[in-house]
Amino acid sequence: MAPPSQASDPEKSDPLAAFDGRKQSITTDSDTITVDFLKDADEALSFLENHPQSAQIGEEGLAILEDPVRLNRLVRKIDLTIAPLLAAVYFLQFLDKTTLSYTAVMGIRTDTHLKGQDYSNLSMLFYIVAPILVLIIAMWYKKEEQGRRVSWFYVCNSLTQIFGGCVAYGVSHVQGGFATWRIFYIAIGALTMVVGLLVAVFLPDSPVKARRFTDAEKVAALLRVKDNQSGTQNAHLKKTQVLEAFKDIRIYLVCLATLLSSIPNGGISNFQSILLTTFGYTPTQSLIYNTPTGALGAICVLLVGYLSDKWHDRSLVMLLAITPTILGAGLMIGLDPAGIPQNKAGLLAASFLTGTFGAAFMLLLAWNASNLAGHSKKVTANALTLVFFCVGNILGTQTFQDREAPGYRSGKISIVATLVALCFVVVGLRLYNDKLNRANACVLERMDEREREELRARMAFADRGDRGNVFFWYTH
Repeated sequence: MAPPSQASDPEKSDPLAAFDGRKQSITTDSDTITVDFLKDADEALSFLENHPQSAQIGEEGLAILEDPVRLNRLVRKIDLTIAPLLAAVYFLQFLDKTTLSYTAVMGIRTDTHLKGQDYSNLSMLFYIVAPILVLIIAMWYKKEEQGRRVSWFYVCNSLTQIFGGCVAYGVSHVQGGFATWRIFYIAIGALTMVVGLLVAVFLPDSPVKARRFTDAEKVAALLRVKDNQSGTQNAHLKKTQVLEAFKDIRIYLVCLATLLSSIPNGGISNFQSILLTTFGYTPTQSLIYNTPTGALGAICVLLVGYLSDKWHDRSLVMLLAITPTILGAGLMIGLDPAGIPQNKAGLLAASFLTGTFGAAFMLLLAWNASNLAGHSKKVTANALTLVFFCVGNILGTQTFQDREAPGYRSGKISIVATLVALCFVVVGLRLYNDKLNRANACVLERMDEREREELRARMAFADRGDRGNVFFWYTH
């Protein structure tokens, strides 16, 4: 650890010294910026300041950033360390949910004597827990990289439909005394246990704790994302940031958007196979016909993630992803009035179109990750988002009422209604984020360049909430 005098000396030669927010405070028109103790700052600052060879690893880290070849190698290393494990977790957690949809036409409702709303009630139990992976993405990647990286693991939602549909189709042909749906659950459960062990061993908690990275690579990884102004994490719960989260109207808009996008998800993911049988397809056909929906969804997720980073625009791309699903649900209502299919092929095509809206929820996750700073605030916001995600999916399973079978008109109408409402919420979020950016720009214009750049460096790892950081820029 560096001597106290050195840690507080603004003239030391350490190239990382500029990030020490404990130096003399700077007062802006609206706030005083200071970090009294390292425990109040982001864990990245503690790592950078307390390392016994801070100056050396700082120079080595900067050298990596200045060398395009070494920088590209570092980014690939991050991708290979983070992306496969996140993808595996998300693949299995969503497969866990969609498995119920497949087994619904493989005999589980008959074998377990499910009556009336029993199936819908069973479906809602699968949404009590879901992983929060966007916090990890925000630690490792620049804002303009996050949309594509989130799409890399969220695409697994769609891939599960391809994988699960094919496996369920194959298992459904197994002959024997053991129920085929039980075989499906045993196989998925065993695979989940294996992946859980791999995640526990190999997935780093943060760049600072990444064992496969050298200290210089850790420094480079941290400095690479410093302009995010959102840091990595801080182990101390800050009440001020928790309160900031509850006072921030954007958090409530994000929660509302999460609720509105989760209601269709809860219905579609659990009733997709059942709906196909109501369109006139056999249970076995419904299993294999789930796969094109997954393929379309996968293409849409990857394309949406790419475009949102390329255009630097989350909300516009979200609206593009939502529209086909609204059309698909509308066609299901029009072509299947009162549960009497009028156009079998048209209804199948409408079912395929419902695979696009998942990309919009994926972008909502990326949007949330890009537009929050302060670890306690991010954790609070993500906890609230998770609650609304679970509630939305639970409500979604209840919009499909057994008494309305086989038409399930209320469920289909709820998809259209919630996604149309979601479009308005997305536009509202965009306008509010732009308003905050204009306010921050006005403050920065009144600061001289030297003061502005000095403060920008100190705020990078100060673990301040985004509303208290004039350098934070909200994506729209």
